[in-house]
Amino acid sequence: MNEKPKRGRPRQFDEQETLTRIMRLFWDQGYSATSLDQISEATGLNRPSLYRAFGDKKQIYFKALRHYSEDAYRCVKARVADMPPGPERVLAVLDTMIDIYTQPGTNLVGRGCFNLNTLPAEAGNDPEFREEMQKQLDWMARGFANSAGVDDNKVEELGKLLAMTQLGLSTLARAGMPPDELRSIAKANVERLLPAEDQ
Repeated sequence: MNEKPKRGRPRQFDEQETLTRIMRLFWDQGYSATSLDQISEATGLNRPSLYRAFGDKKQIYFKALRHYSEDAYRCVKARVADMPPGPERVLAVLDTMIDIYTQPGTNLVGRGCFNLNTLPAEAGNDPEFREEMQKQLDWMARGFANSAGVDDNKVEELGKLLAMTQLGLSTLARAGMPPDELRSIAKANVERLLPAEDQ
């Protein structure tokens, strides 16, 4: 018996590359200032193709957000995989993020963090953005606490403080602060939050 032909045509684009293009557009312009027409132009996909592949604008944005998070996580994991918990591992995480943050953007001196730059602008008016923002901050705090290897009673406070350090580095990178200065700030914060006697 002959098999029935599958409906539809296979996608003629690389989904990961397309998400990277979309991510960079949102990264440069923010969510509200980016139109579906601009996304269509950047990707070479018309609106029906975008809807079929990714959904509406908000769904497209959240897919790009996760694409960025997965890429950043891979970069960090590759850098710190063989490092024991402690201040040096925390610094390595921040150093990796500084490399990402200081990439030049189309309209920016430095890009900063895609998630931390674009989510807050919408979080005040949209509960989905607010919920995602909280998830991102909680995820960062847990990751830093694990990297620091601190006692259980310090995990929540220290994780949040280190997450705020990352947020500040992102903002400063977007404002054009050079990587060397960002690394000096990261080092000073880690030394204050994780003094040698606590290790």
